[in-house]
Amino acid sequence: MVGCASHRFNLFVGDVLADYEDLLCAVHAIIKKLSNIIPAAKLHRLTPLYPKQRKKTRWSSSVAMLARYVELKPFLPQLGLDDIDMLLLNSRQERDMELLIAQLTDLTSVTLALQDESLTLADVRLLFDDVVVEYPGAEVCLGPDASVVEDPTFESGVVKALQYIDASLNEDKRMAIALLSMPSMPDGGYVSDTDSMSMAARALNRRKLLQARSNYLDCRFLRPTSNMCERLFSVTKWAMTDRRRSVLPSNLEEQLFLHCNSFLWGSEDSRASWRVKPMSRV
Repeated sequence: MVGCASHRFNLFVGDVLADYEDLLCAVHAIIKKLSNIIPAAKLHRLTPLYPKQRKKTRWSSSVAMLARYVELKPFLPQLGLDDIDMLLLNSRQERDMELLIAQLTDLTSVTLALQDESLTLADVRLLFDDVVVEYPGAEVCLGPDASVVEDPTFESGVVKALQYIDASLNEDKRMAIALLSMPSMPDGGYVSDTDSMSMAARALNRRKLLQARSNYLDCRFLRPTSNMCERLFSVTKWAMTDRRRSVLPSNLEEQLFLHCNSFLWGSEDSRASWRVKPMSRV
């Protein structure tokens, strides 16, 4: 019922890059030409930097390509190659490239924030709202009622529950998250001495009070992205080498489970698991 926020954001960035497709193709043509044998050899004499080509599957490669082009641009006139000089960008394209790099820098910060495993649906909504303010066209992909959202009513209800403003839920949202409801604690059920608390402790205590008075579960367990699953699949792909083809699925699952939860155990736990009690004599 909850889609992947990273996927939605990638769709929006794809729309942004589509507006600059001609510029990206022009830069890619220069980078591709620099990857040939003779230009690459001459470029290597001037700088240890090498060209980075664009890949269609990941928009981060477009960011890397543009950044590398900016670094290589001072060396291009020194190559003395007519094929390269004919492909150089004009002044208008240079201005457009600077604007695109500035936009992609901001968008990269958002996609990095989406990689945080502690991110909640409420955090994603705050991020997307800020992006929509800067880029009104992002409403199509990042809006709360976007067509790519699997269940907008459910997601909006969970966001309000995470923000502890479930009193403002309408009937549709209340029914959508009915399975997440729970009895709330009475007003006098959570008592603490706030006078002896520090400022930080009082701020955290207010969150506990709001959570205790909420009518819904702590919905932070609902993951807004599938990044954790994708990382697990990537680790599994690299672990399944030819030497591990004969490993039983149960053993592989146990190894991957220990690897992904390595922060929960250490060397002492490992030694304790291998320690065998001496057998008693009959």
